[in-house]
Amino acid sequence: MKIAFFVHGYLPWDVYGVPRYIEALAHQMAKKGHKIVILCVGRQGLRKVEEISNNLKIYRSNYINPPRFLVFVSGLWSLLLYTLWCIIKGPEIIRKEEIDIIHGHTFEWGGIQALIVSIMTQRPCIITIHGVGLARNRIEEKAQKALLRFCDLIICQRKTVLEKMISWGYKQDKVRMLEGGAIDTKKYKPRTTKYINHHLKITFVGRLDDFRGPELLLDAIPIVIRSYSDTIFQFVGDGPKKIYLIKKAKKMNIEKYVRFLGTRNDVNNILENSDIYVAVSPYENLSSLALFEAMSTGLAIVATDVGETKNLVQKKETLLLAKPTPNSIAEQLLRLLYDQKLRLTLGKNARELIIEEYSLDKLVASHEKVYMNVLQSRYLSPMRERN
Repeated sequence: MKIAFFVHGYLPWDVYGVPRYIEALAHQMAKKGHKIVILCVGRQGLRKVEEISNNLKIYRSNYINPPRFLVFVSGLWSLLLYTLWCIIKGPEIIRKEEIDIIHGHTFEWGGIQALIVSIMTQRPCIITIHGVGLARNRIEEKAQKALLRFCDLIICQRKTVLEKMISWGYKQDKVRMLEGGAIDTKKYKPRTTKYINHHLKITFVGRLDDFRGPELLLDAIPIVIRSYSDTIFQFVGDGPKKIYLIKKAKKMNIEKYVRFLGTRNDVNNILENSDIYVAVSPYENLSSLALFEAMSTGLAIVATDVGETKNLVQKKETLLLAKPTPNSIAEQLLRLLYDQKLRLTLGKNARELIIEEYSLDKLVASHEKVYMNVLQSRYLSPMRERN
């Protein structure tokens, strides 16, 4: 099959969950013989067309830095440029590469663009709603509800999203639950060497914003170090709260316990050299690919009990749940810091769950089946009733 992935942000400049998910999925599908083309936004210094392998190619849009008076909405500026580029160049690329099926990732940051190009080129279109990425207000909800009806299939990663689609009136054959973290278990694996006389490392990976909750972890640090000071807290990522968090750490006089590592392309190495991972979103942790990567690495994990996070402990004890408060997070971290056996048990169970339920091989097989079903439905039943 020949598949086009539409996604706004992509590596190397955007290294967060969705881009890493798509990178892993694209590379694995290309290895299996499928032709994958990625259409994403460009950045200065990156090639417009990059052929990764015989079966994997990246097309990047032109990018113009926003005028000074628009710098504060640079994200929307980038999205606008990407959308216009997709409309102008997308159909040409789709026809040139003889694409069979178009797959948009997230709603507005790849999904809408994929949908427009699919209509222009008469190709079937799938849109994946990553994590819990649905409408945040009534206006967005109306727009999503109206536009999604034009795609062939909606892939949901969370039960709450699937339930929302059904409540909107979409039929069962229009939506599909497809969990999976696109985790390369060979890349994200437990460390094989032991460290002697090292500080225990507690790691957070994600955007430094309110949704991911890094400030909750920062507020828990003084509570932890009062009882267990032989530890280092690592914050991997960038975002709107980074400067604020750095200043707050200095004000709290905990600088020597905290490392702000910024955006990194070696997350697997950082996780492999960590002891504990924290996922502290006040809203939902299952939208974080880094959480699944940490589980695959065999790390003991403390996660806030929000959204569907507790689903990860239904089959076996894979992590400790905490309330989204500094005191509760600190309490669970201290349990792990003082109990090496518990850390090892949780890490082993987490690794096993990823291999059983969230491995990249399983995700690729699920996608192959979905693509075939959509192609057969589109071309064998051209007059099928749209929802």
